[in-house]
Amino acid sequence: MKKLSITDFINSIPAERQGILTAIHEAILANDPSVVPVIKPMMGKEMILYEERCYMKYGLASTKNYMSLHCMPMYINPALHAKYVGLLPAAKFQKGCINFMNGEELPITFLVELIIDCSAINIIVRPLTLRPCWKTGRKSRNEPVSFVCIPAKIQSGLMFSNCAVRSL
Repeated sequence: MKKLSITDFINSIPAERQGILTAIHEAILANDPSVVPVIKPMMGKEMILYEERCYMKYGLASTKNYMSLHCMPMYINPALHAKYVGLLPAAKFQKGCINFMNGEELPITFLVELIIDCSAINIIVRPLTLRPCWKTGRKSRNEPVSFVCIPAKIQSGLMFSNCAVRSL
């Protein structure tokens, strides 16, 4: 099976969404040089994943009823999440995801600011360790991955301290 290019992927989405998804894609690439875009499945759908050192930092998806920007830096940084919940009242927020119907709910100016804030956070994933399962005593890889954010720089008055997330 031939791998889909980013352009082919965006062109496969309904025409009324292509402009905003292209603008978001370009804004991510222009403002976070640490990421590389790839088309991969996540949560049962193919989407554009923006990977930092092979780990998902952002994800861009188009579903039947809305579009989504998955944002790992927002997931691990409550101050960043709270800032954009206040700035984007029309968008629907989850812990690490912004769902929106159009460019009015996620204006490109705020998106660029979000990506600039997120680019300051380096995603580091520690390798899984094998630990004995408490039930069977056998070693298991089912331990959750830990994410740590490291302050690359301070932007927009947010200070990114080391923060660990144990369950994803």
